[in-house]
Amino acid sequence: MKIVFVHDHKIRRDPSKKYYTDGKLTNELFSRYIFEEDDKVTAITRCINIHQNDIGNLNLVNQKNVIFSPVKGISPLDIFFKNFIYNIKIFKKIIKADLNVIRLPSFMGLFCCFICLLFRKKYFLELVGHAKDSLIDKKSSYLKLFLANTYSFFTKFVTKRASGTIYVTQSALQEEYPNFGLTSVASNVVIHVENTQPQKRKVKPLLNEPFKIGLIGSFNNHYKGIDFSIRTIALLRKNNIVANLHILGEGSLLNEYIQLADELKVKDLIQFDGILPGGEPVKAWLDELDLYIQPSLTEGLPRALIEAMSRGLPALASNVGGIPELLDSEYMFSSFDENIFANKILKFIQDEKLRKVCGNNNYLKSKDYDFSKLESDRREFWMACRNLLKEAS
Repeated sequence: MKIVFVHDHKIRRDPSKKYYTDGKLTNELFSRYIFEEDDKVTAITRCINIHQNDIGNLNLVNQKNVIFSPVKGISPLDIFFKNFIYNIKIFKKIIKADLNVIRLPSFMGLFCCFICLLFRKKYFLELVGHAKDSLIDKKSSYLKLFLANTYSFFTKFVTKRASGTIYVTQSALQEEYPNFGLTSVASNVVIHVENTQPQKRKVKPLLNEPFKIGLIGSFNNHYKGIDFSIRTIALLRKNNIVANLHILGEGSLLNEYIQLADELKVKDLIQFDGILPGGEPVKAWLDELDLYIQPSLTEGLPRALIEAMSRGLPALASNVGGIPELLDSEYMFSSFDENIFANKILKFIQDEKLRKVCGNNNYLKSKDYDFSKLESDRREFWMACRNLLKEAS
């Protein structure tokens, strides 16, 4: 079967034409679409060329049944205008495909949905986040708000008309983006939860070494709440509470965040730890933390939060997207007020029992998202999609 996968993911390509990912498009992920030996997946993504010395913290994607066919350009303007003639040849691959798998929200994915509708091709969606909220933050202009609303409108349009949709949330995204074809629920995370809860290091007294807080997120936009987190750390210091914030990720806003930390005089408390390969290195990083935070402005169902929970870490997060499906209300907040967030963090710093109870509850909840459990649901959905195509042929 010819399978085409489409998403805006920025795959990395080294000089020898090998492809790498920062953890999202892994060999395991592509395996969920492959049922027979002759199945071939063509992955249409964006692409960044890297040097050999840049691959150390990336994961190699070498699934033998997967071929990457990246477009030219990174921005929508480059993809759909400057390099349109070249890229339309890439997008035409979906016309000849037997199974089209499109991950939304995604600009390229949305475009390919309309190609499928134009040529009366069935397509199936993975809905992993809220289209509108993925584009805007509190600094967004009226023009950007208009574009975000338009983007969300068309995402709803193509979702309703998809032959099937698998959602990462139990209800949040379904309410915003309903589909009337085949539907299923399976978080997009790929984690392997250990049978026994990892032993957390002993909790440090407040007056000893600094409390370690962690956050994982891209620096390419503001919706991960990194600036909000830095301001909260500054507020804690103002109140004589010292906490270190470790941030795992990369992106174009790094210098902005460094400058903000410098202006607020907390540069010594903010550690930008770059990126790590998925798996054991990230687990080891998480195991050094005392608290994980996810103060996002928008989310589907955050993999990073679930992975932190699987390490027995207590967590605080905003109540957006599918996060209320993961955490109790007392461990979430709805108002992006540094005072509220700081007070919630302070409770964890001061209360060892609270950390242990929350961490244990999180570990138990994370078992619902273990790879073996979710993969069965995913495989069942994609098999149903294949059967639907066979019946229609």
